[in-house]
Amino acid sequence: MTIPRLHLRALGWTLWLVAGAVIVFISLPSAYICIWSFKGTTTVGSLGPTTYRWYFSVFHNVQWAYAAIYSIVVAIVSSLISVSATLLFFYFSMWHRRMYQTVGYLALIGPLFFPAIVYGLALRMAFNSNGLPEWLALIVGHSVLMFPVVYFLLESSNEFIQIEWIFS
Repeated sequence: MTIPRLHLRALGWTLWLVAGAVIVFISLPSAYICIWSFKGTTTVGSLGPTTYRWYFSVFHNVQWAYAAIYSIVVAIVSSLISVSATLLFFYFSMWHRRMYQTVGYLALIGPLFFPAIVYGLALRMAFNSNGLPEWLALIVGHSVLMFPVVYFLLESSNEFIQIEWIFS
């Protein structure tokens, strides 16, 4: 039995319309924030004259610039740590399939068992009580939470890796 091409086109257009409606629905809060940031309202819902007061205060504030640079540095360092550590684990787990891979796999997916907010609060309490700096807790937390994501990305592309490449 063959499905007429007309029905498939109608289904395709319907799926495109539904996907577009979902994207618009998801984007509405961001659009709302952008519109009201330019309108400079004192109460939500009433539009006032266009103003750039909020953007001016953000881009000309030294503390906001420091916070942006701080966030970028933490993101870069934690990304480098998590990607390099996950690549090392992935590389060595090709050789040692038994205990190393089991223990490493449990350590990788361990943070997924707890909500990120609980994990973050536990890290903050542990690091603050020992007098360690805040940036170290941020880097450790972000790195550990990125391990499973990077690992599963590598694992999903594992079928394209030839085992001979690893041993050479």
